[in-house]
Amino acid sequence: MDIKKYIASGILEDYALNLLSEEDRYAVEQNLAKYPEIKAELEAIQEALGTFVQAHGVPVSDKLSSDILHHIDQLEKAETQVENEINNHPIRTWVAVLLILALIFLVYLIFRNQRLDRNLVFAETQLVEQQNQFGTLRDSIDILLLQLEAVREKCEDVVLLKGTAKAPKSIAFINYDVINQKTFLELIDFPIPPAGKQYQLWAYVDNDPIKIGGFDLNSPSDTIIEMLHVEKVNGFIITLEEDAGIEQPTQSEMYAFGRNKKLE
Repeated sequence: MDIKKYIASGILEDYALNLLSEEDRYAVEQNLAKYPEIKAELEAIQEALGTFVQAHGVPVSDKLSSDILHHIDQLEKAETQVENEINNHPIRTWVAVLLILALIFLVYLIFRNQRLDRNLVFAETQLVEQQNQFGTLRDSIDILLLQLEAVREKCEDVVLLKGTAKAPKSIAFINYDVINQKTFLELIDFPIPPAGKQYQLWAYVDNDPIKIGGFDLNSPSDTIIEMLHVEKVNGFIITLEEDAGIEQPTQSEMYAFGRNKKLE
């Protein structure tokens, strides 16, 4: 749970003022038992509420205060009862009740305003974090584009690998640097492998698979990778394997495949 976001939502103020349904109150009480930070925040809110009422409130009986704070969701019914009693009580009683209700409403508005302020600060913080992440991502993309341009300038042959049903949006390119006898794998939109598994690139020479490299996509720089160079390759496949030392590809875990059309 994101505790800061939960506190900033204002649900603790609504709980302190008894504005929640039974179901929402139960959910809050569950979180109070689990998270000391949430419990401490509620205690601070309750203390602030008590201090405000003592400093500015009209003296009333404990029972009346309890009724107002714990039954505010039945305010319409309470107002009806007050209207029935006004005909038999002095006008000062009615004024006192109005002052109490006005005080409760004022406290509610104060806490609502505090919640809006916290939400605004939280939103601004999130925006700054997203802008920083975007800047980092943009820098990574610029570096990748420079790397890709440098690789393709040296490569004469390119083999396209299309994604299978396991990764229909994934695409890979095998770039051959014939002069320097190097092979580069370029990956686009491959899913991050789960823990304990690794992608393997296989080259088929005379229908026999040869493992020419593994990768796990731990960082954006892993999307352009130098692999073992093999000559006269008929085609390539990429599989997801649990054991990096496996010598045969698991066909059911194939994520992309492609043929070297120059050798067909």
